[in-house]
Order: sequence, then C-alpha cells, then structure tokens
Amino acid sequence: MSENEKNLTPGERKLLNSLNIKANLILEFEEICQAQKIPFNKEYIYTLEEDDLRAIIHNFSPEGQAKIKKMIKYETKSED
Repeated sequence: MSENEKNLTPGERKLLNSLNIKANLILEFEEICQAQKIPFNKEYIYTLEEDDLRAIIHNFSPEGQAKIKKMIKYETKSED
C-alpha cells in the first residue's frame, strides 16, 4: 500500500478499489472490441455498472459467443 493510500478513509479506499475494478473492466471490453473490430461508444460504456460490463464482456468474449451459439436453434426450410 502506498503512502497516499494509507491516508485514505475506509470509504475512500472502497471507492478507489471500485473505480480500479471498473477501469479494468472497461479496458478489457475495449480490447475485446478492438480484437474483433467491433465499434462501440466509449461515453456509453463509461456509464455502465460493473455487473453490466461483466455481462457484456462475457457475451462478446469467444467463450460467451460459443455459449450463445449453442442456445440458438437454427431452422432450415424443406424443399417440398
């Protein structure tokens, strides 16, 4: 813990930790979008809560995409 962090109140430490977690989630989301060449609105992403960011990251990740594809049922037309 840095000298500055030692001077923080418990509430300030909690807030700082929360902001660090959210910043890491935003970075992770941006990396996924850039890797998959998906455009996104940064201003909107910054307004999301941690749980929403986690859900979006999961859905956009390769693992999440695979899970979603398994849930989708495809229908084919018969040649009658």
